[in-house]
Amino acid sequence: MIADLFFDWQPGLLAWLLTFAVHSSVLLGAAWLMGRFFVGRMEALQECLWKFALSGALITSSLQLAFVVEPVGGNFVLLGPTSNSVSAVPLQPHAALLAASGDIGMPSGEAAIQAQTAFPAWAQWTLALFLGAGLLGLGAHLSRRLRLLLRLRARTELPASVAGELLESLCKRAGYKRTIRLSWHADLRTPIAFGILRPEICLPKGVSDELDEEELSGLLAHELAHLMAKDPLWLEGCSLLVALFPWQPLIRSARHRIRELSEYRCDAVAAELAGHLPLARCLVEVARWMLKPGHSLGAALLGMGTARGTDLRRRVERLLENKPRPRLGLHRFWLMPAFVLTLVGMSAAVPGAGTTLERIAKHESESIYASIDALVLLDDDCAELAREFTELQRGLVGVKLDQVTMNMVRALASKLEELDKRRIKLRKLILHSMFEELSEERSETDFPATNEDERK
Repeated sequence: MIADLFFDWQPGLLAWLLTFAVHSSVLLGAAWLMGRFFVGRMEALQECLWKFALSGALITSSLQLAFVVEPVGGNFVLLGPTSNSVSAVPLQPHAALLAASGDIGMPSGEAAIQAQTAFPAWAQWTLALFLGAGLLGLGAHLSRRLRLLLRLRARTELPASVAGELLESLCKRAGYKRTIRLSWHADLRTPIAFGILRPEICLPKGVSDELDEEELSGLLAHELAHLMAKDPLWLEGCSLLVALFPWQPLIRSARHRIRELSEYRCDAVAAELAGHLPLARCLVEVARWMLKPGHSLGAALLGMGTARGTDLRRRVERLLENKPRPRLGLHRFWLMPAFVLTLVGMSAAVPGAGTTLERIAKHESESIYASIDALVLLDDDCAELAREFTELQRGLVGVKLDQVTMNMVRALASKLEELDKRRIKLRKLILHSMFEELSEERSETDFPATNEDERK
């Protein structure tokens, strides 16, 4: 049963993955172009664009397959007709009406409309590669996280100290009201901030001895800025997407860019709270810690730190320049409407992938059911007339009628019989036309037939 259920979901799953590949490439490519040529030094806007592009691809892919009949850019149809695979699409609750049309060679009963479809071999192999790569990436990601959590169990909570007092003061100044746990770990070389429900900052052992109070305040302010912006959640989500979709390199680029921009943003917040020069000295000291020999947990495992020396040097240079960076300002008021319009436009316009059955069912369902409903109403009206005429005949039994009345009753019976013949003929014509439209729809969208006679 599980295998059958998975087989039924194969076309839809592959359609979503292919649609996601197209939409993520369009959105992430657009985010790169805008960051490269348009928004320039507006790093806050760049970060919003990258986050929107990453999450927007998931949303537009799902919206398009769920609600859009066919995007403006067209659909790539996955399923094609074969002679050995039949998938029934019952039209309930009016299957009984269609069953009566068997005399003109149409489908009947629950198999009212049958579309011959198959999942091509190339599509099966593509889906297998997608799923295999995703499962391997997810397994590796979860394995790294499990090892990290096991090693972090050795961390020790810091007792009342200068670092704790500084962190409490910084939280008050920044307006952060949640309680942050402060701890240290012997294997850490750089500080890390993590935890969504229980935020925590873990410091390297002896950090209070190697940094003065101003530098320590800058370090804590930087990690506090990460927690305030929920960077652990965003960067963990980015790492999860990289693991699930390793075949999309743009996601990896987006994660790197989001991490880089978050570090710049947190540096700016920390510089306001603790000063530019103390934070720059702190970063230089952190770079020195990273050059020490030996094994370390590494902040990059949590996605919160930057392990490359070139990135640290760039951050120090930015702090020493002390140039004001543009903020979102009034842009924040139009960002959300623009994002919503972009999602709707992407869902309706950007090409995607779909299946034959989905396209036919969505495109034809309203007209099919409208035609069937009209036929059912006509049948009901005719049946009601027949019942009323039968009751009239029963009421006239034993009644002596003159010749004129008898002729009128006979004429009425003849008219009702003629009306019923016309109703049956009209029903056959409508059903025949409806099935021809479905056949033409399938022949225009499906793969070429494989039957030898059709090829001739």
